[in-house]
Amino acid sequence: MLPPDLAPLVAFAGLPPATLEWLAQHGEQRTFAPGETIIKPGDEAEYMMGVLAGGLQFYAVRNGSREPAFRIDAGQISGVLPYSRLRTISGHGVAVGETTLFLLHRNLFPELEHVSPELVQRLVGLMSDRARLEARTQERDDKLRALGKLSAGLAHELNNPAAAIMRAAETLTNLLQAKPALLLEFVRHCPSPEALAALAALATAPVTAASPAGSALARADAEDELAEWLETQGVPDGYQLAAGLLDAGLTLAALAPVADALPEAARPAALSWLEGQLTTRRLVLDVQEAGTRITTLVANVKTYSHMDRGGDFAPWTCTPASTAPSTC
Repeated sequence: MLPPDLAPLVAFAGLPPATLEWLAQHGEQRTFAPGETIIKPGDEAEYMMGVLAGGLQFYAVRNGSREPAFRIDAGQISGVLPYSRLRTISGHGVAVGETTLFLLHRNLFPELEHVSPELVQRLVGLMSDRARLEARTQERDDKLRALGKLSAGLAHELNNPAAAIMRAAETLTNLLQAKPALLLEFVRHCPSPEALAALAALATAPVTAASPAGSALARADAEDELAEWLETQGVPDGYQLAAGLLDAGLTLAALAPVADALPEAARPAALSWLEGQLTTRRLVLDVQEAGTRITTLVANVKTYSHMDRGGDFAPWTCTPASTAPSTC
């Protein structure tokens, strides 16, 4: 049976009495108050630490602040192990509750190897487990950092199409509210079926989401020309309608014959209705394009997140005693 002071340490279970006696004689026990700092960055890595009671919470130091890293509970071993190259502590170790540790100085490891090769092999196995866990932890942290960057980039990329959808929805709401009144005003003047057909042909012509190509100067000249003509047709907001009609690809040459076939009193409402109809269709295209962009972004992220998943993936587990990556 293990001596009472070493009984909680799983790694010491089944060792010969002579080995346990040697450990009890050459090691020491220390008790720490709850929350007391046991190790801190810059300390020399001197001891193998076995937790007899309580626990140890380790913290990594990142960007000047402490972040929880891992915890060692009663029965587990941490600190320096045989053949470890750790020389300086890089994190904080704080007592969880009243904590009692069994400490063995690293200078005694060569003698321990002669006293109990079996225990040394166990401890080296623990160190190997810890190295594997540290590698997995580093891989996880790298993935989390990559995910953080991906999330920030995705949020930025999603913001533009989302904002475009919101702007289009607001404009569409205003246009749709105005349509019934414009239509009533237009038909009140009894345009001929031929004039209605010509206007409908313009309203159903193909539109694109993008504005027509051309220099800024040519665009400005075309807007001025069309706005002046619209005002001669009795349209009060000619400059505003001119931009929408040009965006749909309609020029003065296409509009003038259609307007001439309409009753003069019906032209302001007809031209306003036409611009609203074309702008509505173009905004629908904008919404579809923005929605497609969002769908593509989400699909790309989903594909990226599954790139490293294999069909034979299985979770890796470790023994509780191998959870001290920052101190091995």
